[in-house]
Amino acid sequence: MSSVQLGHAILDVMKLSLFQWELLVLASGVIIFLVMLFPALQHARRDARDGQRREAALEAKRELEDMYNRQESYPLVHDPAGDVSYAVTEMGENEALGWYVRIPLEHFPEQASGFDLEYNVFWRVVRDGAAAFYDICGGTDTCGADKQQRGE
Repeated sequence: MSSVQLGHAILDVMKLSLFQWELLVLASGVIIFLVMLFPALQHARRDARDGQRREAALEAKRELEDMYNRQESYPLVHDPAGDVSYAVTEMGENEALGWYVRIPLEHFPEQASGFDLEYNVFWRVVRDGAAAFYDICGGTDTCGADKQQRGE
């Protein structure tokens, strides 16, 4: 396109009526809104999936607590459902004394730990390279959180 043709194209755009200008501005605004909305929706879906993963970790913790109530000990080996993994951090003779269940997260939050009063669990977020994990700890393991957060 030559500079003369470009100049004619610009003049043609400038000849738009007021209504056409309003439509052009409105269409531009809608396009910008949609472009900005897509990443926000992606972020919200990742948050929802991470919430479901945390629920799966809580369910694995409930299974372990049920085992403890039946057998009066935590198992050394356990295979929770889904992406949840189980690791023993402290062992007795034939039982786990400290343990955590781990689930990968899609978001990459800062490392943190604490006690959740609502669910009565010690938790932590761990970063390992390009991955982030959510841990729920039990038995003697407090995920590095202060026991005073629980009121002990």
